Amino acid sequence: MARITARNCAIGVTDSAGACQSISGRGNSVSMSITAEAPEVTAFQDLWRTRLPDGLRDWEMSVNGVWDGAAEQVDSILFGILGSCTLVHFGPGGSTSGCTKYSACAVCTNYTVDGAVEGAVTYSATFSGRSGSMTNTTWT
Repeated sequence: MARITARNCAIGVTDSAGACQSISGRGNSVSMSITAEAPEVTAFQDLWRTRLPDGLRDWEMSVNGVWDGAAEQVDSILFGILGSCTLVHFGPGGSTSGCTKYSACAVCTNYTVDGAVEGAVTYSATFSGRSGSMTNTTWT
């Protein structure tokens, strides 16, 4: 498999009006974590822990970047969907045809804006899985 640079990451969310919006142009860091539980069933006299397969799965994605308060930009998009259901798309290698795309229904659970005298105003947002499953397909 080819190695890729993260500068081409594609991140899209459905805004409060139902339109898919790209926030890639204001993002500079993204992290997606997919987990699966392995319930423990170890008995008293077992020497090693024993776990069951096929536990519940979950995911979370965090996006960070440079804040933009202009109309129709990252602030209005993320503030508008905070606590709401949204569809998220993440393409680690970009959004060109054939590149990997993760998509899922999510809830925007956190939106933070930070600023310091010596730096740019930045934002961070966290998306948590709402229901259903995450798909791993390709952009078309």
